[in-house]
Amino acid sequence: GEADCLRILAQVHVARNKLDEAEKLLEHALRLCNQLQDHLGKAFNISTLGEVYLKRNRLVEGEQSFGRALQLGRETQDRVGEAYNLTKLGEICLRHNKLDEAEEMFQRALQVGRQTQSHVGKAYNLQKLGRNSLTREQAG
Repeated sequence: GEADCLRILAQVHVARNKLDEAEKLLEHALRLCNQLQDHLGKAFNISTLGEVYLKRNRLVEGEQSFGRALQLGRETQDRVGEAYNLTKLGEICLRHNKLDEAEEMFQRALQVGRQTQSHVGKAYNLQKLGRNSLTREQAG
């Protein structure tokens, strides 16, 4: 519906680095999702809002958004979304140099990816685990 279209348009704005426009569209989409009690749509929009926060280097808000989207995704049994949000939380941990927490998030995302048989998700998280290991080696 309309909320999905707004989220997709917001993703285009995020890709173009038009973050103010993206945030406004996502806030509108979230209002629609709340009115419709569309929890899965709400999770998607909150996760996309997390992307906006990451691009703005607002890591606390990003972490909160991905954490909330993760919770909503679990409530709606969106396993692919769960893996995605775990991966994004792992990336935030990497940016904070919290390597143990990052590894835990990537491992959990990988496990969910295996359960859903998402080959793209598994490959992505294996790459993130490798990046985390490389960061450890460079730091040590």
